[in-house]
Amino acid sequence: MKSRLNFRNIKRIQPFHPSCRKCRIKKILDRKNLILQEVNHRIKNNLQILSSILNMQIDEIDDLHSIDKLNDCVSRIKTIALLHEKLNSSNNYEKIDLNDFIISIIVDLYSTFNVSYERIKFKLEVEHVFIDTELAIPCGLILNELITNSFKYAFPDERSGHIFISFKKDNGYMLMIKDDGIGMNGSSQSSLGLSIIKSLTEQINGKITTRNVDGVETIISFPESTF
Repeated sequence: MKSRLNFRNIKRIQPFHPSCRKCRIKKILDRKNLILQEVNHRIKNNLQILSSILNMQIDEIDDLHSIDKLNDCVSRIKTIALLHEKLNSSNNYEKIDLNDFIISIIVDLYSTFNVSYERIKFKLEVEHVFIDTELAIPCGLILNELITNSFKYAFPDERSGHIFISFKKDNGYMLMIKDDGIGMNGSSQSSLGLSIIKSLTEQINGKITTRNVDGVETIISFPESTF
């Protein structure tokens, strides 16, 4: 006897629908963003814990020179923490709004050095640019070092002054920081700070130029990508 096929038991193959693939991709991307958000949040929290520990250590030290050095370390850590905070708030983990980042660094340094907004004023000419995160941390740390040097050395004895910051995009990026303070001499520089600036500039394949005329002017030019 010949067997008969029972077509009732054969399941119908569902046709592929493009929207199903889009849904799966969206779920994967949403999960990736959630993981990145959690990672950035934990990094920021860990950096804040480290800053708190260093501040506790500072409270136990009487030597002013050591306190000054540790405060510089805390300031650098805060700059990195600020970046991760900005990444979390924007939900963009590849690029960051540099103008917003620069303003946040300035506000934090005013607080760190207890400087009056009226005594030292900033003038910004920063194009609205979103830069890659691998450039943002070196740029932020370079800014931190240069602004710190101006706060500490350019305006002694409660002198008033200005700090100018410019950032432009033209066949790459150009960052300029200038103050109208007393200028630079051998005793008014942090050798570690200058070494950090030089190292970070090399990290982003940049070139650095410094002029000591009517204050100190530093220009750093670098490509849009480090790759």
